[in-house]
Amino acid sequence: MPSSEKTKTKATGYGLRALLNWPSLVLFTILLMIGGVSGYTYARLADDRIVSGISVGGASIALMHRAEARQALKSRFDRPMHRPVTFARDGRAWTVTPAAAGLTPDYQTAIAQAWLIGRQGSLLDRYRARRRAGRDGVAIALAFFANQARWNEFCLSIEKVVAQQPVNAHITVDTAGTIGAKPSRSGLRLDRQQMALFLKKAVSEGGDGVISLPVTKASPELSDADITGWPLDCVLGVYTTKFSAGDVTRTHNLQMAAAALDNKVISPVGVFSFNNAVGPRVPDKGYLEAPVISENQLILGVGGGVCQVSGTLFNAALLANLPIKERSNHSLLSTYVPLGRDATVVYGSVDFVFGNDTGYPLLIAASITGSRLTIALVGHRMADPLVELYVEKKTVIPFETFTENDPSLVAGTSVVTQQGQPGYEIQLWRTATWPDGHGERMAIGDICSYPPIAEIIKRGIGSPRYGGNMPPPALEPQAPADTAAASGG
Repeated sequence: MPSSEKTKTKATGYGLRALLNWPSLVLFTILLMIGGVSGYTYARLADDRIVSGISVGGASIALMHRAEARQALKSRFDRPMHRPVTFARDGRAWTVTPAAAGLTPDYQTAIAQAWLIGRQGSLLDRYRARRRAGRDGVAIALAFFANQARWNEFCLSIEKVVAQQPVNAHITVDTAGTIGAKPSRSGLRLDRQQMALFLKKAVSEGGDGVISLPVTKASPELSDADITGWPLDCVLGVYTTKFSAGDVTRTHNLQMAAAALDNKVISPVGVFSFNNAVGPRVPDKGYLEAPVISENQLILGVGGGVCQVSGTLFNAALLANLPIKERSNHSLLSTYVPLGRDATVVYGSVDFVFGNDTGYPLLIAASITGSRLTIALVGHRMADPLVELYVEKKTVIPFETFTENDPSLVAGTSVVTQQGQPGYEIQLWRTATWPDGHGERMAIGDICSYPPIAEIIKRGIGSPRYGGNMPPPALEPQAPADTAAASGG
């Protein structure tokens, strides 16, 4: 083969090998670059320092280890924590340091939040978060712990001077059913949250001068606008009962329960629970011992007298033609309401509950004048029905009479120590007649049972010890009371 041909063949073979090796060289170069970038990125991600661009409360902690960051924050904020801040209002001033007010910077939480930036999600997510922080910066607010006892003490010292309690509008109804009203008044309330923000801002941003004490308007729960707008313009039902003002402890309990009911509002289509409104009748609430009915007899019990309040409210609700949801009668006849129209209550077990079906808010007005308790239900109705109550005596149970010999009494004399009282099984009915002539009659609850009370007579038999000389005679059985006479009507 000629020499020129050999040279050509050799050159062509070398060119092919070089061409075939070029992709390998490119691939090798790319892999080398990826490896370098990955190694650099991994090294960056493995760095235990807080990433670039992070600040807490305006203080930079970028590229610091956590211990260094804590020391940097303490150096920046510990001194402002003890710098006085003054609040002022109406010529009065209160000066306090954030530390004395009970605030403590929460460095640990802020540093933990800062350290997590760029360390969550995939490698790409972490890389992007670090890059964004370095480019745009991340500002973390400095959080604070609060010593509640010290904070409350400081706030109360100001509230005693500036706070004003709102006054609710107060509806009254006299025994004649006339509505009266006392106007409402707004109050002032210290804005504790805003004041805490001012103190935290003073730590983070510094600054001197006097800060205007933050207060907000405190609105009454029942305003004049409520009375007009709802409206509360009609007495739907009112009832008055009498009590003995000379019975001091019973009167005290009655007054407490009435005060708990007064000015209570029942929402439209709402349900009212006596026990929920008045609460437990216990000594810790101020209730005293007074006579209560228990197992067919009067005994001393805490809260005696409260049932007169529930009974008075029951009759007002009956006359207002409101639906009675829950009600129980006593085991003895009550002296302050007619037969079958009492309502006993025992906190936690026996309640009196009625509903509001008027479509408007209802307000309970309870007042005491002298020895009279008046409870009214005030609301609004387009037309009021004429309400009448009727008690049907299903059964009259005669009482028994027992005679006991008493040697301390003069022979031939006798004394009634317990007055007998017949028992009843009755059904309470209510009729309501509207102005257009239509009406309805309904039974109120189930049949009520009142067991009879036996009559007890002490008969004197004389005794030598007491100056007598008669031997004790035998007991004589007594005939029961005349059923026909007792059940008349």
